[in-house]
Amino acid sequence: MTRMPQKPESGADLPSDRTVVFPTPEGPPLPKQITLQAAKWLVMLQAPNTTQATRAKWQRWRDAHPDHERAWQHIEASATQMRAMHSPLAHGTLIRDDT
Repeated sequence: MTRMPQKPESGADLPSDRTVVFPTPEGPPLPKQITLQAAKWLVMLQAPNTTQATRAKWQRWRDAHPDHERAWQHIEASATQMRAMHSPLAHGTLIRDDT
């Protein structure tokens, strides 16, 4: 598992033994093409206009090969971890008004 330092909501530094663990796929390494496909599916499925046809294609892709399912599980778990992280710098940058 890859370990990334995490800061608490206050932004103060944590002791070095506090880390966020990002999941890594079980089994042999996944081909880069498959991991990129999983990332593209994640983005497409988060779009507000995602159709049932797109969801059906995504499910067929997942069912087509065990590596597709492993890649999906990995990208979904990683995205969940990222959403759970609090980043004052990222939040401040996103809401900053430079106009």
